[in-house]
Amino acid sequence: MSDKSMSDRLQKDLSNRNSGISNQQLNWFESNDGFYTNYSINNEEYMSRYDKEGNYIESMRKKAWNDQVPANIRTSFDNSNYKSQNVSGYWEVSDDNRKGYYMELKDDNGKMTKVWVDDKGKFSSTPFKAKPNN
Repeated sequence: MSDKSMSDRLQKDLSNRNSGISNQQLNWFESNDGFYTNYSINNEEYMSRYDKEGNYIESMRKKAWNDQVPANIRTSFDNSNYKSQNVSGYWEVSDDNRKGYYMELKDDNGKMTKVWVDDKGKFSSTPFKAKPNN
């Protein structure tokens, strides 16, 4: 990310929200929807997202795509246009009072697709715009 002042602002905000990252220097990335970073706490992978103005949206924890995935999410995936792709990354929102999922999919040619899924199993190619309560 080229904007150092925004990077510093995001780092400070996320460090205030999560003391587990206070000693980590995070690499921030820009997307069409805002900013995100990946980091690790106690050997668990996380991703946090902010909008284009630098407002916190959510944090997600990487999980295994296995039998522990909520049944409605797995069923929605199995019935979706994405069902022929392999799930290479599955993330679950880790914020209290908020549910949602992010998936990284790969087709047989290695092309990656990123999708977001709400708690009802609705897929979207762009992140959902709902803001957290904090």
